[in-house]
Amino acid sequence: TTATPISVTATVATPADTCAQATGTHNAAATRAQGTGTHTATHDGSTVFASDKVVALYLREDGNVEPSTTVWKYTGTAPFYLKSNGAGLFTWYSDADCTAAAPTQYWSSDGNSINFYAWYPHTAATTLGDGNTFAVAADQGAAGGDAVSDLLFGTPKNGGNPVSPTASAIPLLFHHRLAKVVVNISTIDSQIPPIINDNCSIELGTGIYLDCAFNGATGLVTTNTSGSTGTVTLKSTGVEAINTSTLEAVSNYCIIPPQTLTGKSITVRRGSKTTSFAIPQDGGADIVAQSGYVYTFNLTISSGNQILLQSGDDPTSLVTVAAWTEAPPIAVEL
Repeated sequence: TTATPISVTATVATPADTCAQATGTHNAAATRAQGTGTHTATHDGSTVFASDKVVALYLREDGNVEPSTTVWKYTGTAPFYLKSNGAGLFTWYSDADCTAAAPTQYWSSDGNSINFYAWYPHTAATTLGDGNTFAVAADQGAAGGDAVSDLLFGTPKNGGNPVSPTASAIPLLFHHRLAKVVVNISTIDSQIPPIINDNCSIELGTGIYLDCAFNGATGLVTTNTSGSTGTVTLKSTGVEAINTSTLEAVSNYCIIPPQTLTGKSITVRRGSKTTSFAIPQDGGADIVAQSGYVYTFNLTISSGNQILLQSGDDPTSLVTVAAWTEAPPIAVEL
């Protein structure tokens, strides 16, 4: 009997997929806002991995750590490294540098199912199960700082693990395992110089937890509250419209482990001027960032260099909570 090779494709979850994965509550008003509009699949808004991005993939025969037959070649001692072609397909390698092509992998001849576990970046874990630590970059405004901070975990899209032998490629669906904080900055006074990327920077912190434990088999992330803390510099994505109006703002974001945002500071630096404010409670409850969700704050700087949360479509909440998506945020009033 001819052995059947194993192949995979990959996409990243839409907001609907993300909502289905989430548990718990974000804050007092979070249940109303799960987001609509165009979905975001990775930190840069695409639905597939960019060309040359590398994901790690572990294979485990269901019920066995090692393969039960010699037809299935995988030894189970290390992951494969899959380099994206930018269109959802991958080339398999045996090393993280992607220099040694991996031998073709086959389904077991005895018909046993296989479990698929994958993550990005490929350095996020070294083993299945617990014992892995993942840290986000403190300076996500630097080149690549956001990309290395965007932890994604993937398993089979259709029915999950385990997967029965098939001649079809296995579609892996990746979910964002951390939280995204978006800060939009605009001005209300024509005397203020335009807010542009080279004279405005945003920081989240201090006291932001940077480390988390990551389970390579379940995708579970547990923030390390005794680990490293600090400030996180946000990445600017340039000037864009916010809400449904013509108001423009400089949009900035960072990716952090799940944690409480209330009490943390947002600091805006514009040339020699620095302004900070502490994130308040929302509806009498702490704002708690969870895996796979985006927390958006729309801020306005006055001529006196004061920061205000801008009034908008939903005056009942201080933050817009949505599945990881590029839907227009709702401005709110403090």
